Amino acid sequence: EEAKSQRDSDKFRIIFAGKLSEKKGVHSLLRCLNHLENPENTEILLAGGCSSDAELEKVKAMALESPCRVIFLGKLDQKTLAKRMNQSDAFILPSFYEGLPLVLIEAMACGLRTICTDLPGIRPWLNKALPDNGTLFVAPPKMRNTDEPIPESLPEFEIRLARAMDDVRQAKVPNEQQVALLSWDALCVKLTQIFRR
Repeated sequence: EEAKSQRDSDKFRIIFAGKLSEKKGVHSLLRCLNHLENPENTEILLAGGCSSDAELEKVKAMALESPCRVIFLGKLDQKTLAKRMNQSDAFILPSFYEGLPLVLIEAMACGLRTICTDLPGIRPWLNKALPDNGTLFVAPPKMRNTDEPIPESLPEFEIRLARAMDDVRQAKVPNEQQVALLSWDALCVKLTQIFRR
């Protein structure tokens, strides 16, 4: 609650957490900011590191050209990341590949609205586990391989991403009680009940 009270009412903060790389959609995220309706009222927080200094410099150069303020948080421990999430308004995961992104659930547990690329398996699992999750799913670009988008399809993806970032301001905040059912504590209770049968 203390961290949530530090949210800036004049700025809409959208946080990303993960590897700052092209395949995680960070380049598209930064480019899509040029298509936002109110970029001056939007702040982007990037939590995570890069695999190389060259990649980090490229991402920083792209951020400098953004119409939004982009803040690099670096690699964060779980407690600090949770605090930063609680200070934000929405979470975005623009990846071109994912397994089951637990960071999406962690963001919801912090009371964030969420945006995610509509990758195979994520939406069906999330809608079954949290039927009222309010996540805005963005159709991915056309892919050449599992994690390699066709460059010509990126501009349309980035426009869709920007529209989701505009729309997320009015999106539903996930229900805390429902999200709590996916916590490690709740899963342990379920396992204990199964073993007692």
